[in-house]
Amino acid sequence: KISVEGAFFEATNLNNSQLTEFCMVKAEFRGTKMAKSMVMECDATHADFYTVDFKMGELTKTLVKVIRLTYIDCKLSKFDTLVEDDDTGWTGTHGRSRDLKMLSEKKN
Repeated sequence: KISVEGAFFEATNLNNSQLTEFCMVKAEFRGTKMAKSMVMECDATHADFYTVDFKMGELTKTLVKVIRLTYIDCKLSKFDTLVEDDDTGWTGTHGRSRDLKMLSEKKN
């Protein structure tokens, strides 16, 4: 397992990345390009994904409690089996896929 706990990624190019079993606790991804990336089985508690380009990406089986997923471009992205709580923020996220809409409905 790899840890990037508390790391800060600003305008970083992580397109086509595969992040599996990463510890991303309190990591910040601001303006990061993550198109076609896969984030699977990670702990992203308290992480901050702000204005991230996540087009055609996949976020699955990941702990997203107390996380900010705000203003994410997630056209054609897949979100599945996420562990959320009431403090998981999706503010301003556009290009929502059917999966993201279903997650939002389950939460309410």
